[in-house]
Amino acid sequence: MKRHILFLALAMKILQPGSIYSDMLIPEDRKRAAENMKKVHQGKKVGLSEYIVKKKDGTKIPVWIRSGVNIQNGIPVGMQGIIIDVSERHMLEGQLQQAQKMEAIGTLAVVLPMTLIKF
Repeated sequence: MKRHILFLALAMKILQPGSIYSDMLIPEDRKRAAENMKKVHQGKKVGLSEYIVKKKDGTKIPVWIRSGVNIQNGIPVGMQGIIIDVSERHMLEGQLQQAQKMEAIGTLAVVLPMTLIKF
């Protein structure tokens, strides 16, 4: 079973005890997660995948999930993985984009009048 992922999900207050791994994902992400899980079981590398999870309190947060299969004697015996909350990263990216837009507007505000003066 996906004990490590399950433990982290419980610690992040995403899952209720007794829930299954896919319960934490929003319905729109479950099919993609199942496809990625199938690839992992086939031994393919998937890397970090971004999903939206719904916490127990109903709030939704973006996370990166990476998981792998534990194999003993050529037989899959379990899974392990990590969950990374990237909500702060998304917020900072949004702030950076807003600052870049404001900078571009400021540059336009300076360059445009200078261009008009030349005519």
